[in-house]
Amino acid sequence: MRIACALGSTLTPRVGKSVYPGSTLIELQQRMNARTFIMWKLVLRLASLLSVCIFATASLSQAAKTDLLILDNGNNIVGEVTTLQRGKLTFKTDNIGTLSVEWPHVSELRSTNRFLIETEHGRKFSGSLAKASAGQLSVESDGVVVATLEISGVVNMYRVEHTFLSRIDSSLDVGYSYTQQNADTQFNINAALRERTEKRQLTINFSTLFSTQEDADETRRSDLTGVFYKRFERKWFYLGLASAEQNNGLDLDLRTVFGGGIGHELYHTNSTIFALFTGLNYNRELYAFNDESVNSLEASGGVEFSYFTFDGMTSEITTRLLLAPSLTDAGRFRLKVDTDFRQKIIGDLYWSLNLYELFDSRPPQPDAPRNDFGITTSVGWSF
Repeated sequence: MRIACALGSTLTPRVGKSVYPGSTLIELQQRMNARTFIMWKLVLRLASLLSVCIFATASLSQAAKTDLLILDNGNNIVGEVTTLQRGKLTFKTDNIGTLSVEWPHVSELRSTNRFLIETEHGRKFSGSLAKASAGQLSVESDGVVVATLEISGVVNMYRVEHTFLSRIDSSLDVGYSYTQQNADTQFNINAALRERTEKRQLTINFSTLFSTQEDADETRRSDLTGVFYKRFERKWFYLGLASAEQNNGLDLDLRTVFGGGIGHELYHTNSTIFALFTGLNYNRELYAFNDESVNSLEASGGVEFSYFTFDGMTSEITTRLLLAPSLTDAGRFRLKVDTDFRQKIIGDLYWSLNLYELFDSRPPQPDAPRNDFGITTSVGWSF
């Protein structure tokens, strides 16, 4: 289990006051409260689950650490192998804490625990890690070696856990900024939960941004998304998703999306991931000062690109692009782009930068803004 916390600042375009004939400010507030109640209820439940994960960390960390890590310089370290992800092996020890070891520096691993192992070609193996030659992993199941793999060709490795809490990774980022001159206050939260088994993965992501400024309307943006993944051989996967979004900068009270699709990792190494996916979505939207919901069917297609490096300071950048053309409203399409950059400063201290762009070519609400852009920065500590 991994928890991350961050403090930083945000930058978003300001939204001026809007005037809607026949509607008062009180009516607007009542409408907004009614339509965002469900989203904030889900937010509170997510926060409760994150709290459970945080308090469970101490008890889960008491397991015996008997795995052996042999580095390319000959050093032997006894501890507990947890994961290999994005070119870094996470290895817990009793005396020197949790280590993040660059995968190319690993010569051998041994563990009696069970792992799910994936190669750069998409092949998957499950078993414990037996003694092997330098530069190789020996995967053993029921006392029989089922595969001998080159360490350089292994890109993912996750310990197979039997309890729900032990299968969860989570993160929490918080950003805040204040400008006295115009009483500009901005606050943002990003949270994530990921639960993984041998056959599937469930991720829940939540982000919210709240901003106030003198002589301007409040800015509120919230997004809650759950994605279910199931992977196949040769780097193919299918996914199902459900999301709820609110953004008063776009006059959007609530958008709910349900969909699914199929995808493929075109390239996956210990420094780069490049994947494509496509599918169908059902989209239901409620806009400000419009009591009628707008329902539509959308095609969807997207790209995810990640690059990570360990030269000097550890850096990681991930860009996700989603294009959703409407199948029931010809000519309309939505575009969503998120870019996250994170750089390790020292130890578990890091600096991060996030950019997002939301675009709607033809919003159903007349005169509604077509795009929203923002930047958030943070300095955080992971533990």
